[in-house]
Amino acid sequence: MRRRSRSLFCERSVLGGEQKTSKTGGGVSSLARHGTDAEMSMNVIEKIERENMRMDMPVFRSGDTIKVHLRIVEGEKERIQVFQGNVIRVSRGTTGASFTVRKISDGVGVERIFPLYSPFIDHVEVVTEGRVRRSRLYYLRKLRGKAARIKPRNRF
Repeated sequence: MRRRSRSLFCERSVLGGEQKTSKTGGGVSSLARHGTDAEMSMNVIEKIERENMRMDMPVFRSGDTIKVHLRIVEGEKERIQVFQGNVIRVSRGTTGASFTVRKISDGVGVERIFPLYSPFIDHVEVVTEGRVRRSRLYYLRKLRGKAARIKPRNRF
């Protein structure tokens, strides 16, 4: 027969209103006492991350074919270069979010990882939406020719 553990007692923080749990019934937990400083520093970090995020990015998933228009600076001149290929991976997050695009150039597979909120990306356009069952399409690296095609997603 198993012995029952102590019951969990819940405490409410006066400032935040969130629930803190502690195994001991007495006293205020260290999270409730020191939660305000940690919450304030997290708010500052989130605020800075929100300022650096771009809101003009379209919604795309793995399997979609996209065109990434990049700003290339050569000396004093600036030009736009287009990289078109299949999205094989999307890594979500705040400022660390990225996506990987794969294309075939002269029979050689080229993959490039783009930070989602990079200032070098001019804009991204979705060409086609693909129907895939995985979020990481690394198996496309082994496929050649027609076998590497992705079926289009049917939208009704």
